[in-house]
Amino acid sequence: FLQERDLYPKGKLLEVCCGNGMSTLALYRLGLDPLGVEINKCAVCQGLEQGVLKPQKVTVMDATALSRYFEPGSFDAVMGFMLGLVYEFNKELWIGIMREAVEVANEGALLLFTVSSKPEIEILARALYRAGIKGEIIDNTELEGTYDQWFFVGIKQKT
Repeated sequence: FLQERDLYPKGKLLEVCCGNGMSTLALYRLGLDPLGVEINKCAVCQGLEQGVLKPQKVTVMDATALSRYFEPGSFDAVMGFMLGLVYEFNKELWIGIMREAVEVANEGALLLFTVSSKPEIEILARALYRAGIKGEIIDNTELEGTYDQWFFVGIKQKT
């Protein structure tokens, strides 16, 4: 999908909420070398123990604080896979993560986030649109799977 739209990630890639590295492994297989951030140290330890995550390319940190640790425009792509659960009661947390992702993305950066439901992706998309991202919601429900049913893909516009 990304290749056919000429949206293949290049350069410095940040994967937010990488968990134990299940999606990170897929990125490695595509020849990408993301920096993963995850707040759950147990998930990171599991990924390290299984040899999925690279010790030098993962850090335990809160994705709502990315701009405290990375300069604005530090990344050419920011992604998060199988995010969630995004509900009305915790949407401010996820909106904060989206704002931080935009803050550390450079102009022209690819932003890609996936969740399991339409209401979840709509919450994320609204936050990204408000942050100046030009993008779209993609319905992936026709394909098999449980998690990555809804995508948001966008580009940070030049200001």
